[in-house]
Amino acid sequence: MSIDLSSRIENAGLSKDMAGQSVTVAGWLQDTRNLGGIAFLLLRGRSGVVQITCLKKKLGDEIFQEL
Repeated sequence: MSIDLSSRIENAGLSKDMAGQSVTVAGWLQDTRNLGGIAFLLLRGRSGVVQITCLKKKLGDEIFQEL
């Protein structure tokens, strides 16, 4: 799999105005919280932290259990 990093957005450049758009973020997984039907992933990059929200009903059981 190849990822084009030329269009990557630094964490500090993300905003509410980008909601619903596809973006590529890069970093390392700092922490996860799984609350049953919803999981929160904290992705840390050099410019900050992004919280990623994952819904079980959108991902499916198999993928959600791997989080």
